[in-house]
Amino acid sequence: MTGLIEPNIHPIFVHFAVALLFTASVATIVASIGRTARWSGSLQTAADWMLLLGWLAAAGAVMAGFDAYHEVTQDEASHAATHIHRNWALATFTAFTLLGAWRLFRRNSPPSIVFAICLLAAAAPLTVTAWWGGRLVFRYGLGVQSLPDPSGEAGGHSHGDDDHHH
Repeated sequence: MTGLIEPNIHPIFVHFAVALLFTASVATIVASIGRTARWSGSLQTAADWMLLLGWLAAAGAVMAGFDAYHEVTQDEASHAATHIHRNWALATFTAFTLLGAWRLFRRNSPPSIVFAICLLAAAAPLTVTAWWGGRLVFRYGLGVQSLPDPSGEAGGHSHGDDDHHH
């Protein structure tokens, strides 16, 4: 997928997946706890849509992630971290796939509190997966084209404070 978005479209899918799946998990638990409230049904409908759209984004993230794995240059340490991220991502995707299927087959009734707790629990490995992905970028620099040279004058800027340096 190189060329569409450099170096890879993986980050776009990932951010939607994390936001939608996490929010779907929280919305489902809130709708389950407030089941008798007037807004509960509407919130659950929104949560179901977020779960579906989040799963679709996660599927795109997994596919683009495998592409990204082959596109970025890795040293031994970043390669090991990439494997950890991949393993968490696949386990998390599997959990949300199973939970999504569970919800799909029971879509005509409100989700049980057990389902809501399982969905919320799946948000924990989602968060770990996201943390490892951020670590790959911000610690190892994977997928980063270049970093600014803080010692160089070219292209530098001033904040109007002579004592302030980046």
